[in-house]
Amino acid sequence: MKTYTVHRRRDAFSSDDEEARIILVKEGFNWPALFFPLIWLLFRRMWLVTLAWLAVTVLIGVLGSWLGEAHEGSVTIVTILVSIWFAFEANALRRWSLGRKGWEIVDIVSGEDRWQAELSHFRRAETAVPFTSAASPHGAGRRARGVPVVGGLFPEAGR
Repeated sequence: MKTYTVHRRRDAFSSDDEEARIILVKEGFNWPALFFPLIWLLFRRMWLVTLAWLAVTVLIGVLGSWLGEAHEGSVTIVTILVSIWFAFEANALRRWSLGRKGWEIVDIVSGEDRWQAELSHFRRAETAVPFTSAASPHGAGRRARGVPVVGGLFPEAGR
């Protein structure tokens, strides 16, 4: 089973054409990002991550030419390790980029493939009761200023 996070634009809460307004991002290793990282980044429109990836790639190239042929094997190993690390983190970086563009995680679903995960999300969404809280002056799904959010390995205080 594969796990996906379901993202929806923060400003898109009307019920018309729900399918066109969600993005599913798979958890785990990303094979296209391993073999074609620049094409994958440009296709996903991850501009800041593309610049960072280019900077790291150029830095490794400059370091390799500075060290010379004696350390060519070491530079090759570093390049391979960075590529593998990037493939492991590519989907997390995509979630980060989507968050910066106004998309939020609304669900986490599992399925044998993307189609089953999407079906699972829509089945759950049509039976879900919208959350509203009288205690929250900011409404459902929004965070009050000054309230820290803790989650994952690196907790971050409210932005």
